[in-house]
Amino acid sequence: MTQPDTNKERQLRELEESHLRPDIRSSPGAMQLLLAEEFVEFGSSGRVFDRAAVIAALPGEPDFKSRIDDFVIRVLSSEVAVTTYRLSAWSTSGGQVRVTLRSSVWTQRDGQWVLVFHQGTPASEGLA
Repeated sequence: MTQPDTNKERQLRELEESHLRPDIRSSPGAMQLLLAEEFVEFGSSGRVFDRAAVIAALPGEPDFKSRIDDFVIRVLSSEVAVTTYRLSAWSTSGGQVRVTLRSSVWTQRDGQWVLVFHQGTPASEGLA
């Protein structure tokens, strides 16, 4: 039985949390380093976004706070991992908490983890 790679788990958790931070989200350069060129997102809105669309849209987003729960990493190979978690997010100006289920596919290239795919799905009320 293999032992979990806590370094990999810590790195991926930090990366997931980083793209929720306002300083990263508002920086096209930081997002370019985080997102693979072929990045695709299936948004919780039902829309599909590529890397350029995500980077262009992020600076205009309103500020929000968030919390990650139920974070799990599934290592598929030495260079590929899937993360899943529950994200609770709310506007910094108040308002209702929005809960989504999130999944990401990360791949390691040239020693750096990059996000290849991300999906957000609204959580049903029974799961929130």
